[in-house]
Amino acid sequence: MVAVEEFGSIKEVQTNEAQLERISTAIKDRKVCIIRGALDRDYIRNLIAYLSQVGRSSIPSRHPTLPGCPNHHRVYQWDELSYVKGCFHQFSFFPWNEDIFELFKNFAPIYRLRNYLSGVSPDRFLGKSPDDDCIARISFQFYPSALGAMNKHMDPVDVHQKAIPILIMSKRGKDFEHGGLFFESTSGERVFADEVADPGDVVFTLAQLPHGVEKIDPHLVPDWLSFRGRWSGVVAVNKMVTNRKIADAVDMESRRSDVLIR
Repeated sequence: MVAVEEFGSIKEVQTNEAQLERISTAIKDRKVCIIRGALDRDYIRNLIAYLSQVGRSSIPSRHPTLPGCPNHHRVYQWDELSYVKGCFHQFSFFPWNEDIFELFKNFAPIYRLRNYLSGVSPDRFLGKSPDDDCIARISFQFYPSALGAMNKHMDPVDVHQKAIPILIMSKRGKDFEHGGLFFESTSGERVFADEVADPGDVVFTLAQLPHGVEKIDPHLVPDWLSFRGRWSGVVAVNKMVTNRKIADAVDMESRRSDVLIR
């Protein structure tokens, strides 16, 4: 099965050589590593309230990842053009835009640990211009009750990443009852991150450890605008659409046959 290893604060890990070695080894061993209390819970609640209001009051739009593209939100409903198919509402932020929540300042320690685990310099990809045709992007993803899910997949390993961090923003058993972010072993056993981690924790794993989101509360009635369901934050480094050197994520499941809107 997938083993889980817990760590203290992100500052404790970053300033302790033994802890850095420990988390590096755990990532290589395909473990799920939990960094406790990386972000304040009140800050996360305020983010969710803000993003929910944006989602209710403005029209989703699509923008390719190119230099200078705006922050934006969009809805995925098993989009045939997606490398990994899923059903969720995504809110994306880039370092070249105005940052009223100081996202890139507050997420910088997570990015620096991400870069350490990926074997690159601490502030790489965090500038206001692309680096090696890649850029930092913070994406908040909302998975609505009755519909929200993402196929099991593996993310690419290249110059931009080896380990991936995911911010936990919802708690299984409190914010939703069934489903959620999972990591899967070679034998098919799953560990659910939203059960073992709490809002404000960050989960680090090897990018190629199979993971996805099992459908959220399939027994409920769909209601996108209630924003009832599961939230998470992806602390990403993404390639520009012009980047042909880095491989795409690999979807490990066929397209879901669920009804998209009821």
